[in-house]
Amino acid sequence: MSENIKKAYGFAIKSKVAAFTLVMSAFSVCRLVYDFFSLPMVEFFERLLHVYRVITHTIFDGLTFWIPFDFSSLSKDVIILYLLVGFTYQKIKIMQAEYRFHALTAYSINGWNDKPPPKKLTFWLRRTPGLLLHSIAWPIHLKQIILTPVLYEPKGHGPTAMMFGKRPAKGERYYNTYHGDIRLMMLFRLSAIFIATAIVVGVNYAFSI
Repeated sequence: MSENIKKAYGFAIKSKVAAFTLVMSAFSVCRLVYDFFSLPMVEFFERLLHVYRVITHTIFDGLTFWIPFDFSSLSKDVIILYLLVGFTYQKIKIMQAEYRFHALTAYSINGWNDKPPPKKLTFWLRRTPGLLLHSIAWPIHLKQIILTPVLYEPKGHGPTAMMFGKRPAKGERYYNTYHGDIRLMMLFRLSAIFIATAIVVGVNYAFSI
């Protein structure tokens, strides 16, 4: 269990990107809570959340300029939070793509197929639409996460594949590297967002009374 906790913490919270998106998620929740309940906010947090909203909404507008209707500020915050909550699954799909790139490269270099090594830019351009789709539709894969929560590198593949699977029976080991339980990763992620939001709300309340 301790190994699972360490891996879940490292995967879902510890990295710089994970920590950054976690802070952004907490800002999103805070913004929604204070807007929905019309709560008072101290000047420091007001400015901080204003900067967050300017940055994220500007990026959002730049990515959705082609959509023939406008989004309200509330809907933008909800959509941004939705994408940030799915960070763990999105990160896994990006890592799987990286493993696939290394696998194709290894196959070519070692002569296991007659294809040339993939060009990195071309590979990621082809993968981008699928990765974006996974980022948007991540709740569809919750069944897969629940039924096959183990993330691992299978035996015989080396560092060239990352798969979802069921927890092995006692004494059985069908993987080279165990990356952790995805359910625990997502639970850590949601818990961290809740705790960070609670801290911001608590500190704001303490300074506003």
